[in-house]
Amino acid sequence: MTDANTIREAIRSTYRARVRGDLEGTVALFADDAVFDFNGQGVGLPNMGTAVRGKPAIRLLMAEFIDAFRMSDWEEVSLVVEGDKAALHWSGTVTFTQNGRAEKFDVVDLLTFRDGKIVYFRQSTDTAKIRAMLGT
Repeated sequence: MTDANTIREAIRSTYRARVRGDLEGTVALFADDAVFDFNGQGVGLPNMGTAVRGKPAIRLLMAEFIDAFRMSDWEEVSLVVEGDKAALHWSGTVTFTQNGRAEKFDVVDLLTFRDGKIVYFRQSTDTAKIRAMLGT
């Protein structure tokens, strides 16, 4: 079992990299067989409602996210770790790079770890706000 401090630092490190736009830092702590699941059905974008499996596929998705969505003002609201599972509530400004529209989001991430690596990552946020930001 991964200890709580290792999990907290892994999550914070992953987000520091994501905010910087650092692809390799963002995916560094995903296990080879990890699953990333963005709870975004109805947004109208591929991979925002379907689980992505395996680190290579997650790397491609994160490259698309980093290219399309710039993050700023990222703030950890709360982080709870119990066993190998964590729940992170964060807020931040997300800008859609294709049109410059920005929105402040509250997001909840549910993560599962194995041997210090992320094996499951589910992200949930306001999909209506995403659609408005995208102009769809």
